[in-house]
Amino acid sequence: MGFIHSLSKSVPNLYLSSKHVMIDDDLTAKISMADAKFSFQEKGKIYSPQWFAPEALMKKQKEMNVKAADMWSFAVVLWEMATREVPFAELSPMEAGMKIATEYLRVTIPPGLSPHICKLITISMNEEPGKRPSFDMLQPILEKMCAQQ
Repeated sequence: MGFIHSLSKSVPNLYLSSKHVMIDDDLTAKISMADAKFSFQEKGKIYSPQWFAPEALMKKQKEMNVKAADMWSFAVVLWEMATREVPFAELSPMEAGMKIATEYLRVTIPPGLSPHICKLITISMNEEPGKRPSFDMLQPILEKMCAQQ
């Protein structure tokens, strides 16, 4: 995602979810855009709102900070990897999207997770988009965490 955000021209309506992450044999995660639905293909369609930032569900793309919304989605992917659960699996995508946007539905960080992962999820899901870190800011933290394992 850091690379995608560094491009001079943004990728239109790529919404990060675990469905777009591939893991190689050496456990390297890579973004797969093979099944991404772009705005020019199907305007107004949202397939996986469980990974969307609240503002991404309520505002037009040009009215929001897309990079901050991607950071929120990254936090949900981290939560999903740490808990091995699908966010809001008990709800239909429509119900989850509506509750995230209007009823403050958020993933809950269960006890027992690494404090480092908890902190990353928490700061990356800051309710104020401008206070979320960038992927450039997270990269050294993630590299340090990997080196400690």
